[in-house]
Amino acid sequence: MPQSARSASTASAAPRHGHAKILHPVVMMLLIIAGAILLTYAISSGEYQRKDGLVVPGTYQTIPKDSGLDALIRAAPPKSSATQAYPASAVTLFSSIPAGMIRAAPLIFMVMFIGGMFGVLRKTGALDAGIDRLLALTRGNVYWLTPLLMIVICAGSSFLGLISEDLVIEDYGRFLKKKGKSILSEERATSEPFTTMPG
Repeated sequence: MPQSARSASTASAAPRHGHAKILHPVVMMLLIIAGAILLTYAISSGEYQRKDGLVVPGTYQTIPKDSGLDALIRAAPPKSSATQAYPASAVTLFSSIPAGMIRAAPLIFMVMFIGGMFGVLRKTGALDAGIDRLLALTRGNVYWLTPLLMIVICAGSSFLGLISEDLVIEDYGRFLKKKGKSILSEERATSEPFTTMPG
């Protein structure tokens, strides 16, 4: 057997480390929903008495719950009341996703809109040109530019409610980080030319 083929077979047979498989986000979401459904059967239902919106201590009462097998396969479980509680059914595993999307439709639309906007800016080169312009204004000083952009983004999150939209801005931050590292590496790579001393 040739040495090259033997080394190739050995490399292919060697276990691969450092590349752990991560579950798909949709699978993780379904597992979380399924766990929440099971908890509605495991945890007893109850309520406190409230006065002016505050809980009155020592007033907790357990509410009877219909947690039979028919409740698990019920298509549309009734709404729980003060006298009778109902656990979530298996149908909730699939119906809760579109219901949540309908409830959060404005936020989902805004995130998709902002993501599309940044995508267009990246494809047209406008985002790169803007970063180059900022670097030119700061004379390539990333130590000033990075805190300045962080303050702007933090101000948007604090005063404009741009919290979920930060997921889209992360791609912009990664691009800026790459740009700053390239500038720093160029600065560190510069060296003065050799000079010969007179003999």
